[in-house]
Formats: sequence, C-alpha cells, structure tokens
Amino acid sequence: MNRYSCALTWVGVFLTVLCYGQEGPPPRHESSRPQESSSPQVSVDQATLQQLLRRIETLEQQNRELREALQRLQENVTQPPRPQVLEQNTSRNFELSAAYDAPPKKPSAVDPDELKNNPWRLIELHDPSPWIRVSWQHGLGIQTPDGNFRVHVGGRTQFDTVWVTAQDRVEAGPGGIGKPRDAFAFRRGRFTIDGKLYRMIEFVSEYDFVNTFDADPLDPAREGDVANTPVPTDLWAQIVDIPFLGTIRVGNQKPPISFEHITSSRWLNFLERSFMFDAFIGGLDNGFRPGVQVFNWSQDETITWAFGVFKNNNTVFGWNVGDGEYDLTGRLTWTPIYAEDGKYLIHVGLGASGRDLDNDRYRLRARTMLRNGPAPLHTALSDVRFLGDTMYILVPEFALVWGPWSMVAEYYATWFTDVGFPIAAPAPFGTTFYHGGYIEVLYFLTGEYRHYLRHGGSGAAFNRVIPDRNFIYIDRDGEIIFAPGAWQVGIRYQYIDLVDKGIPGAILHDVTLGLNWFPNANIRFQWNYTFTHRDLANSDADGWVHGFGMRMAYDF
Repeated sequence: MNRYSCALTWVGVFLTVLCYGQEGPPPRHESSRPQESSSPQVSVDQATLQQLLRRIETLEQQNRELREALQRLQENVTQPPRPQVLEQNTSRNFELSAAYDAPPKKPSAVDPDELKNNPWRLIELHDPSPWIRVSWQHGLGIQTPDGNFRVHVGGRTQFDTVWVTAQDRVEAGPGGIGKPRDAFAFRRGRFTIDGKLYRMIEFVSEYDFVNTFDADPLDPAREGDVANTPVPTDLWAQIVDIPFLGTIRVGNQKPPISFEHITSSRWLNFLERSFMFDAFIGGLDNGFRPGVQVFNWSQDETITWAFGVFKNNNTVFGWNVGDGEYDLTGRLTWTPIYAEDGKYLIHVGLGASGRDLDNDRYRLRARTMLRNGPAPLHTALSDVRFLGDTMYILVPEFALVWGPWSMVAEYYATWFTDVGFPIAAPAPFGTTFYHGGYIEVLYFLTGEYRHYLRHGGSGAAFNRVIPDRNFIYIDRDGEIIFAPGAWQVGIRYQYIDLVDKGIPGAILHDVTLGLNWFPNANIRFQWNYTFTHRDLANSDADGWVHGFGMRMAYDF
C-alpha cells in the first residue's frame, strides 16, 4: 500500500469515529443487573449498529473509487504531453482530419540494432502517443505528426466521347486526313503513390495504364493492331531544402517549359493542350523525359526558376539509349501582381530548350483538338518526318487572373538545324523555322476564380478548381442541399505554321468553345466544340474540320 492509499484509509477511519461520536454511545447502567426497561434499549443499540455498518460500507466503496481515480491520475501524469505539431501541420498538402487515439505504450529497453534497421521505431520512442495520422485533402494521405514521413495514394481517370467530321476534300484530297473516326475511349488512367521520407526526400511514382501502342508499326494503324500498355509518367525522387539550389529532382519528369505543359492534365481548361504542345513539346513522349532538374523560388514567391538536363526521347517508355541526344531546358517566371490569395494576379514567364534530336530524326505532327480514340488512331492534320541535328525552342508566356476572369497566352518559336527531307533520300534544307501561339479566355459563371500554384515541381502554373459550394453538400443542420457547383465558359484561338522551305506541312487555325462543370473539387465534366481550318502546302486538301467532345474526369 502506497502513501496515497494509507491516507485514504485514515480518512475513512476518522469519518467513522466522527459519525460514531455524533450519535453518542449507548446508555450505560450503574448496575450490571438487567432492568425491566432494558428490552427497548437493546433494539436501539441494534439499529445504531446497523447504521454504522452501512456507513462503513459506503465509506469503503468511496475509498475504492478514490483509489481507482488516483491510479488513473498517476497514469496521466506519467504520460508525456502530446506534441503540438498536429496544429502546425494542418496547412500542409495533407491536412490532418482524423486522428487515431490509442493507449500509450510502456517504455521498453531500446536495442541499437533495432534503431539501425527500423528508423520508424525511433519516431515511436520520440512520441509514444499514436504517430500515424490519416487525412483527406483531395486524396487519401497517411503521415506522422511531425510531417517528416507521408504517403498519399491517388490517381486520375478521364473518359472521352468524341465526334469528328471534315469536308470531303480535306478527307479524300491529295494529302488528305482520311475519314475521321468517332470514338469512346479512356484518355488517361493513372495510378499514383507519392510521399515524403525523412523530411527532405520526396517521391512520386505514377503509371498510365491506358497508354496505347501499334503492335505492327510497319503498316498503318488499325483497330486490331492497337493495345494498351502501362508506361511511367512522373517517376522521380527529389531532395528538398538545399541551400540556394532549392530542390534537385532525378527521374522521369516534365522538362520545365510552357505554362500549359507545366499545368497538370487534371486541371486543363480545355480537353487538349494546344497544337504547339503536340508538335514541339511532348507529342511523342507525353511530355515526360528522364533527367535531372534543379528548381527554386524567391523568398516572397514572386520569382521561380528551373533548369534541367534530360535525355531526348521519342517514346513514352521513360528510357532511351544513344550517343549524346541531350535536352537542356530552363524556365523563369515572375508574378508582378499577386493579391487576395491569387484572386488577382499577373504572371509572365520565359522557357527555352536546346535538344539534340533522338536518332537524328523528328516527327513534326499536329492532331485534332479532340483525341478520337487511342493514340495510333488519332486523326493527324499535319504529319511530316525529317532528319536533323538540333532543335531549339523559345516560349514566352503570359497569364492573368482577375476575379472570375482568367486568360493565358503563349507563343512558340522553333528552329531545326541541318534538316534533310525526305528521310529515304534526304535533300539538305539547312535550318527550318516553325512557330505558333494561342490565347484563351475563361469566365466562372458561379463566381469562383482560377487557383494558381505560385511554385511547384517546375514553377508556377494553374492549380485545382475548388467550387464555392459543391453540387451536393450537407449544411450545419444536417440538411442535404443541392448547389450548382462551379460552372465555367471559355474560348481559345490558336494558330500554327508547320510550312517552311517547301517541306509539305500545314497551316492550322482553330477555335475551341468550352463549357466546364465542377460538381466538387475532385470531379469535372467538360464539353468542347472545335472548328479547325487546314491549309496544306502544295495541295488542295484544304478546308474545315469540326468536332464535338465530352469528358468525364475525376482524380484523388
């Protein structure tokens, strides 16, 4: 029995004596001989005794309850205080929305070999309270309270329905595009695991499971020849918080060039990026290349810069071999105006790239703004292959957000050196020049504004659209309310010139009308109507191509 138990016992005895004294002792007779009035007195003594026994029993019960309360108090005093990092981490990408509470673990002897082979044990010893937190921030995340270890599981799915038609001479004239196909197809189907290790190591492992290839590339692609294959997209690891350098990233990633390229495919304003992305930036490798990139931003987050060395690639498989064939790409951005958490901003930037051509050849291609089927079956509006040595790209960019209004404009200038055409019997054409640009304007009918990421993997770009009120939500009183979600309308004009020095490309003008509906931050529906004019060099296969497409997309 410890000192607390002894004290409680003496308190009980004292209360018993006190109660006994208040009742008074039973009357005592001077004579030991029994009296006639002694019979009623005996009954009073028994009642008093029973009352005292009941009081003692009550006090013993109170004593037991006090001992249990004291024991619980001692356990709480010995448990270390819960760390306060929980509140500090609520502003991170994975907000802590659900905490798991379990009884504390008793300290035990620490084996040095265990710490060497199991670093998680060190975290557990540092904080005996539960050290795994489950959260939801547009995706499922698990992390430690200090944020040094984190894992997120997510993905994206985009399903398209497309109808395309063209004038007869565009389809069947010399150099025509053929009969365009209507299509029902998955545009993207990606699975992602990303996270953080030991505070300074971050990683992303993402694979696209609906990428397609032509099993018989020597013949024109047919439906029976096309199959899906998993390919890597973002597949890299990076070290963060390096003095001056900021972050070093190694693996398959996006080279830092072009605002629409850096903006995730989850958050594009229209179903497809522009002709220029398809022709100059990432039409042959999905925009991802293996390499090393360094990026950082200013303390006030108004300036970002990024530079990387990559392996030039003409496939989607994330690897390449060959002598040289390097890609040097960099980007610099500045936001001179940034107010009200990005509700009003102006963004300017410049990207540049110098690339040794893969196998000394290039495919200069521009497809319709609606992907009508798997990649090998897409309708190409201009498609030329030629030999060359080096490719140079310059991309100035501009973006504006002004309340519910947003605008993006980019211009692409591209040069190829030592061009030879055609590949089978190449004639020298020297240096060729191709260029194009686009401008798009959008407006939120429901009053939201376009969210902007001030810095990211390769610099500033648009971020996720978050409706002011979800399509279906529950108010504070538990009532289910239907709201409009977020609705956005937009228009884009673009132009690309793929004709130079007689090489038979095309000049394309396109207008795309868009309507976007966001029921919540994780799902969207998009409708696009496109009309494109094709002007083919040295051919009469000119005219209009029209298309209508719908997309259902969700990500987490």
